[in-house]
Amino acid sequence: MSSRRRRSRSPFLSPATSEDEDGVFSPTDDEPEDDLTRHSESEEELEAQNLERDLLVQLQHLHNRLARVRQGGREASAEPGPAQGGVGENGGGIGGDPEAEEAAAGGEDAGACPRFIDEGRKIIVCCVRKPVCMSKSKSGDAWEYTASRSGFKSSIDFIAEKNPVRWVAWPGACVDEGTQDAVRKRLETEHSCIPVFVSKDIKELFESFCWDTLWPNLHCMSTFFNQSPHRATTKFDLEDTFTAQLEAFSYFNQLYVERVAEIYQPGDLVLVYGYEIMLLPAMLRRRFPDLTCGFFLHCPFPSSEFFRMLPARERFLHGVLGADLIAFNHFDYVRHFLNSCTCILGLQSLPSKLEYNSRQVSIEICPSGIDPLQYRHILNQPLPHQSLSGTTLASHQSLSGT
Repeated sequence: MSSRRRRSRSPFLSPATSEDEDGVFSPTDDEPEDDLTRHSESEEELEAQNLERDLLVQLQHLHNRLARVRQGGREASAEPGPAQGGVGENGGGIGGDPEAEEAAAGGEDAGACPRFIDEGRKIIVCCVRKPVCMSKSKSGDAWEYTASRSGFKSSIDFIAEKNPVRWVAWPGACVDEGTQDAVRKRLETEHSCIPVFVSKDIKELFESFCWDTLWPNLHCMSTFFNQSPHRATTKFDLEDTFTAQLEAFSYFNQLYVERVAEIYQPGDLVLVYGYEIMLLPAMLRRRFPDLTCGFFLHCPFPSSEFFRMLPARERFLHGVLGADLIAFNHFDYVRHFLNSCTCILGLQSLPSKLEYNSRQVSIEICPSGIDPLQYRHILNQPLPHQSLSGTTLASHQSLSGT
């Protein structure tokens, strides 16, 4: 019990005191109550975030089930389970799909990713500097080919075990016309890659736009596109520089359309990877209206307040929305992208889709993964010292003093 003392009423009483029925003034609990209120609000926000995350997981598995049904991989559940007051019309916890219910509840296969793509269906992967990057040798008279070791390349290699994969990519170098045929033949033969060739001028403008404007904006950083390669000194120079870089960026994306057109057949699946070719999905959609296209952004997507500072922002949103599926690494990037489409383009959005040009565009969280079989194979390999012969191992031990 806190001690109390009787005192006369004073107009100068602290606001942290109050008078009880006996006229005794005692400290109030205003500040602790404020702390409790803030703590309660934070708990409510955390609970709402957890609930939102759980619902998004359920939506993800519903999308997975819908994809399997559309692709004809297997039929939907024949008989729904008993009604349990769920959200599905059949009474199940998640639309009557016991597999989705188990996954959403954190079951053993909650992290499993079903194969959406029919085996044998051709996949055309469009990206930059993958699956191989070219550079001049030290002597400068030959090309060196360095295979990509990225996680994305590993993921595509896993899919390529059961699906034919063709790459369409800029190898990261400017190849003169005299050697383009030889380079093209080697890339197609050894890497199943259709190369995109660009001139040195286009390369400089394209890379300047990517590194000085687009990449900083996507990472919520200040942009200095007026400083390279042609430093602008006036407002008109700034506009001219940006326009030249943007047109070079658009031309670079258009070159991919021409290369895709060389190998595309109805029914092929096209995957566009990377911010460097954000305009490509819409360009492909105009060329092939019935195209099935996915776009994956491997870097962050900024908030709508930051993205709206990018000139020609509508053009980039329209470019990405040419895809049927747009995937990001993190939930925050999905939320930012949906907010940008709502605030900048005025589109109506749901948690995981957009209605755009009479099409339904799915927006999902698909973080890049690894090939577990490859890592298991590496783990099963003997350590270097285990492969040594007995004599060599004994010598090594004697030298090390063991």
